[in-house]
Amino acid sequence: MKYSIKIYGDNIIECERMVDLIFSNVNIKTIKRELSSISCMKVDSTIEFNDETLELSLELYPGFNKQTSDRWDNNIFDVLKPKGSFLNETPDVLLVKEENGFEKVLLGVEFCSALQAGNQAWQRSGRAYSTARSGIPYLYIVEFAKYELDNKRNRKALRFPNPAIPFSYLNYSIENGDLLAQVYFKGEEYQPTFDNKLKKFSSDIFGEQEVSKYIMNLILEHDVSEYEKNIIDKNYQMVEDLSKSTLSSKAFDFTDWENIYRNKLDILDYASSKNKFKFNKKISSKASSDKIKKFQAIVNKYSIGIGSSDLPFGLIPKNSKKQFIKELKKIYPFNEENIDYNKHMIICMIKGFKPRGDDNRPDRGILPFIAMLVGEDCEILTYLYGPLYKQYYNHIIKDEILNLQKNGLWKSIVSLSNYILIESDILGTDNHLSILKDNTNNKKLMLERKNEEILMKISNVPNHLSENDVDSIIHILFKYIFENNSYEGMCNPPGGDWSGLSLIGEKEYRWLSLPRVSDNSKRPDHVIQLFNILDESIILSIESKDKANNLETEIGVQLKKYITDLTNYIPSVERIKYTKDWNISSSRANISLKHLLSGIAYIKDRDISYSSLFDKHKCDVIFELIPQKENNNWIIKIITKSMHKQIFEKLLQQKKNGFENIIIELVII
Repeated sequence: MKYSIKIYGDNIIECERMVDLIFSNVNIKTIKRELSSISCMKVDSTIEFNDETLELSLELYPGFNKQTSDRWDNNIFDVLKPKGSFLNETPDVLLVKEENGFEKVLLGVEFCSALQAGNQAWQRSGRAYSTARSGIPYLYIVEFAKYELDNKRNRKALRFPNPAIPFSYLNYSIENGDLLAQVYFKGEEYQPTFDNKLKKFSSDIFGEQEVSKYIMNLILEHDVSEYEKNIIDKNYQMVEDLSKSTLSSKAFDFTDWENIYRNKLDILDYASSKNKFKFNKKISSKASSDKIKKFQAIVNKYSIGIGSSDLPFGLIPKNSKKQFIKELKKIYPFNEENIDYNKHMIICMIKGFKPRGDDNRPDRGILPFIAMLVGEDCEILTYLYGPLYKQYYNHIIKDEILNLQKNGLWKSIVSLSNYILIESDILGTDNHLSILKDNTNNKKLMLERKNEEILMKISNVPNHLSENDVDSIIHILFKYIFENNSYEGMCNPPGGDWSGLSLIGEKEYRWLSLPRVSDNSKRPDHVIQLFNILDESIILSIESKDKANNLETEIGVQLKKYITDLTNYIPSVERIKYTKDWNISSSRANISLKHLLSGIAYIKDRDISYSSLFDKHKCDVIFELIPQKENNNWIIKIITKSMHKQIFEKLLQQKKNGFENIIIELVII
C-alpha cells in the first residue's frame, strides 16, 4: 500500500528532522530523493514496519510559516484557524496527509534545542496552545539538558525549566482530551557521570522511540492510544524529576504536583487551599512608579503563588477578591460589572516591550502558558508596564485595542486577558498611559470557535523564491550530491535554532549554544567539511542570502574568523567517529584549519561581475543559483579562483548520481 505525506516546515532542516523521526523505527529497503518542484524535495521509499512492506512518499515544503505565507498559493495554517488556532504563532512542522484531494493535518511539531530557562521556557507555549486548540495533536520536542555558558564558553550551570511548564501541557491534554505534550530527547550534554544534578533525572523521561512509533502509526491510521499514553506518562515523569531536583519553599514540590495530577485537582483551588507562598513579582526601581508600587502592595497583600514564586503570575483567591477589587479601584477606577466573584483571578505582570519599544518575544507565550496550566476560562488581569510605541497608545485611547493584534504579544494579551492594566511611557512623546480596560468581550470574541472545515490543496510550486531555497539547494548539494566527500557540520536556514556546529578530526567534535557574532565575526549559514581531496580536510564556511546585494561587505573574513574563534574553545562534546554516544570534551579539538575557505550563496537576479563579488566579500568561492522554473531545474555555478580549482574539480568527479534536475557548472576565474 502507498502512503503520501506532505511535511510543511519552517525550513529544510525542520522538514528533514521530521523525515528522520519517521524513518528511525522502520527498515528502509529502497529510498530515492529528488526535487518534485523548484522548491520541494520528494523522498520516495519502500519500508518495512510492523512486518508490513509499505510504499511511503514524503514531500517537503520548506519555508512555510506565518512570515512566508505569501510564498505559496495557500496557507496551510488557515485550515486550523476556524477550529480555534487564533494566535500569530505557528509550529516548526505540520505533518499533512492528502485525503479526498485535500489537505488533512495530522500533527504539529516544534523542535527546540535552546536553553529551557526563564521566559525562554514558555516562549513557544503560544504555538503549542494555538495549534492544540484546533484539535490537532501537538508535540514539543526538547533536547535535554542544556548549560548556560559564560563569555568564555565555560559552563556556568545546568538550567532547567520550571515544572509548571511541562505540567501545563499535561493539564491541557487532560482537560481537552487532545494530545499536547512536551517530549524530551536525549541531548549531547546529558551526562549523569559528568554532572551529579543529572542523576536525579531518570532516563525514562526520553521519548524518541515513542514519538517515532506514534508518528508512523498516525500516518498509517492505526490506533495510537498506547503511544499517546506513553508520551503523556513521560511528560509527567519530567514534571516529577524536575520538582525533585529543584526543591524550594517557594514552589510546589513533588507531592504537590503528584496530588494535583493523580487526583485531577484544580490547580487554582489547590494553590488557594494550601497557600504555601506569596506571589511577589519584582520590578526594577527604574520601571517603578507610585501607582506601580501601590498596585504591587495590594497584589502582595492578597495574592498567592501558583507553582513557583519565579513565575510572573499569581492568584487572587475568590474569597479575597472583593477586597482586592475594592482597593484596586482606588488606584485605577473601572467598571466592575463583568467581574465574576465566584472565580479566582490570575494577576499576570509583563514588562512586555523593550526600552526601544520592540516586542519582548518570549513573553508572547506567558498568557498561553497560563491558559494551558489553569484553563482558558480563568479570569486574568494582565498588568503591562514598560515603554510603548505611539501607535499602540493611539489605538488604546481610541478604544481600538483589537487593532493591535497584528503584533504577537498584543494578540496574546487581547485574546486571553479579561482585564488589561497598562502603566507605560509612550516613546517619542511626553505622554504616559495609566489605564485599566475591561477586555472581557474581546476575549470572548477571540476564543470563539467557528468549527468550519476549510478544504485546501496547495501547489508545490511557490509564488516566489527566497533565502529558504538557497539553503535547501546548498543543503542538498553537500548532503546528497557530494555525499561521498562531504560532512554537513551545520545548516542554519531562516528559522533555524543554531543548535550546534560539528567538525571531524581524530573524533567528531561539537560546539553547542553558538554565539551569533563575536569580535567582527559572523556565524555561518552552512559549515561543510570536505574529505579525500587534499592532504587535510577542507572546511567551507558559507553565508547565504536570497540576492547577492543582501550580502555583507567582507563577509568572507567574518565567516573564517567565526570558525577560527570557535575552534579555539574546548568543544562542548565529542564522540568516536561513526558512533552514537557523546562525551563531555576536556581539551581543544584536533582540527586542522589549513584549508579554511569561505563562500557566499545567492539566487541570481541580474548579471554581476564575479571579480567584483570576490573583491567586495573577500570570499574564496561563490555559489550562484540560477532557477529554471519552466522545467523545475536549478543550475548551480560554482565560481572560484585557480588556486582552489583542484578542490572543486575532484568534488565534481566524485559526485553521486541523483537529483538530475540540479545541474552543476564549475567556473574558474
